[in-house]
Amino acid sequence: MTRRELIASAIAVAIARGDTASRTSHLAAINDEIGLTPRETIAFAKQYGIQWLEMRAAQIPNQPQYCEMLPESALRDLKKLLSDNGLAVTVLDSSLLKCALPGTVAVKREMFYVNYFAKLGLTDEMLFRDRLDLLKRDMDAAHALGTSNIRVFGFWRVQEPAQVLSRIADVLSEMSEIAHTGGFRLLLENESSTCVGTSAETAEIFRRVRSPGLGLNWDPQNSAALKDVPFPDGYAKLPKDRIFNVHVKAEGLFGPKTPLDWGSIMRALLKDGYAGKFSLETHRGDGPENIKVSHECMEKMIHLINT
Repeated sequence: MTRRELIASAIAVAIARGDTASRTSHLAAINDEIGLTPRETIAFAKQYGIQWLEMRAAQIPNQPQYCEMLPESALRDLKKLLSDNGLAVTVLDSSLLKCALPGTVAVKREMFYVNYFAKLGLTDEMLFRDRLDLLKRDMDAAHALGTSNIRVFGFWRVQEPAQVLSRIADVLSEMSEIAHTGGFRLLLENESSTCVGTSAETAEIFRRVRSPGLGLNWDPQNSAALKDVPFPDGYAKLPKDRIFNVHVKAEGLFGPKTPLDWGSIMRALLKDGYAGKFSLETHRGDGPENIKVSHECMEKMIHLINT
């Protein structure tokens, strides 16, 4: 039996006998980070006793497509497949507001999204103009998958983000109120390629947007990419009661450039009453290599959450 099989076996035994020390209920993973197909994703989750998935890519061969784009029938089938395997959805990862804010010049973009939208025939102007229609689409998709949480962004990064945060707050306030009225919550991800990346920028947005329809999808690694100190300095600036999902990357778990003290981060969040998930976003290469690293990441996350 390999080391990985031993670890998986020990986890399964702990879950089966209901050990209170096993805190895997706090763990989740983005679906396409742990499998190349839905079946592979489910097998990974079962191996480690994960009960929650964050849904991003539709995992259709040769069709880079987000779950938000799937027709209702496909979403129902996907939900049934997950439910039949004891899995639930914690967040729908949308592409909402990964575009330029009108009248601004972007100094950072992610080419994956630029190419993705280009293939769909969508321009920045269209993505902004149709944002409320796209929000309705994502609310319908989230409902079909059984989650009330929808991940969103804060527009492509400009030279001086502080100068446009009030405009971004106005957009997010409107969308958050619509989501809240419909029984949903938008989770704004701090992302280094957007205007809301550092801890200070994130804190300022939440100071301006008071709607209960807006929560935080906190990614410490993303703020570290902007030379921020995400923990403990950055964490101290954030509204703790509005953090509803947390991303964990391989870089933070293992380095080599910017490793983070994830054990301390997890303990601090749980001490402060965090009830969301620590969701694995490996982000280390493509295809099989990323899946391989995902196993290493999940093993370490299980160790840290139970320490």
